[in-house]
Amino acid sequence: MGNSSKRGEAQDLALFAHDLRTPLSAIRMLAGLIEQDGLSERQRERMALLTRSVDALNAITATLVEADQAETMPEGLVPLFEDVCQLFAVAAEAKGLALNVDRSGFDDASDRPLDTHAAAGMRRALSALIDNAVKYTSTGEVKVELRHETDADGDVEIVLHVHDTGPGILEDERQRVFEQYMRGRNQSAQIPGAGLGLWGASEQIRDLGGTLNLLEGTGIGACFEIRIAASCLAPEVASAEDIQLADHAYMDQSALHVLVVDDNEVNRLILSAVLESFSVSCDLVPSGKDAAALAAVRSYGAVFLDLHMPDMDGVDTALALKRVCGTDLPPLVAVTAAGDTVDRDALRAVGIQDVVLKPVSPESLFELLVRLRGGDTGKAVAIA
Repeated sequence: MGNSSKRGEAQDLALFAHDLRTPLSAIRMLAGLIEQDGLSERQRERMALLTRSVDALNAITATLVEADQAETMPEGLVPLFEDVCQLFAVAAEAKGLALNVDRSGFDDASDRPLDTHAAAGMRRALSALIDNAVKYTSTGEVKVELRHETDADGDVEIVLHVHDTGPGILEDERQRVFEQYMRGRNQSAQIPGAGLGLWGASEQIRDLGGTLNLLEGTGIGACFEIRIAASCLAPEVASAEDIQLADHAYMDQSALHVLVVDDNEVNRLILSAVLESFSVSCDLVPSGKDAAALAAVRSYGAVFLDLHMPDMDGVDTALALKRVCGTDLPPLVAVTAAGDTVDRDALRAVGIQDVVLKPVSPESLFELLVRLRGGDTGKAVAIA
């Protein structure tokens, strides 16, 4: 009964999120039309913030509708952090507040694509904290800080601070600040609200394996801290020996570079051997999650997907790659031994353009490579 109830609640929430997509799409479309009317530079900046806000809401509704999927989103923590901060820049400016953003203590080179669930949770929690800080601060500043720290065991932690110069939290209310429907006397005296923001943010961060705390002794205002292990935010990636990356030092930068995704190591090696015989360089990964993670940080001329893989099959991987790559999605090619049962229309619907049959025929693969490069055989040979 409990599971059925939870499943029903999840379905209701998904339907609610789905219904929100219609007005959000209308707002996004109207914003695009207004942008075409010849705006001032200031208006264009504000319209860009509006469209990013709508896009952020669309991303949230997508995670609710597709709550059972765990593909990677096309963003790391740094772009997510910057995007959320920018969304509140206009509100802070309208109140005469300084919104100061500091990520000097964060190593950008270590940023990795976030798991879908982690990205949605971090976005909601950070948005709630900055929204409260701007809303309840009358004068001064809101400072948002992102940094890395290493704990006693050598594990890397992500630390986020949101510090404002508002009225702060009264001493007798600090222990209850994260309770549902809790509103402080200082806050309720200024602006009406439901008392759900901090509670919701704490639930999101706890669900990700982190903590949200109100720090002591920070002087004027209030300072909230998110602390979470870096390993909780990034998707699991296969061990190093299962992922084989082409050596860029020896790659012909004008030649085709592709990604091969197959849970069977022998199949990966066979396909890469045939591709490399045509001087096509290959990165090899054993799963859809690994493919999405790599595609977020590397560019490919094509992706060869095994259709039948555990966890994420070829179709699921194609959908994840569409989210990761957006308009830069490379051609997707299905690789399968079940050519007679493949629904090519269904594959095209998720972005898979071609099918290669196992066992792989060098002749048919060569013809496919010619099509991918958009040239004739002579040009393809020259590329190879």
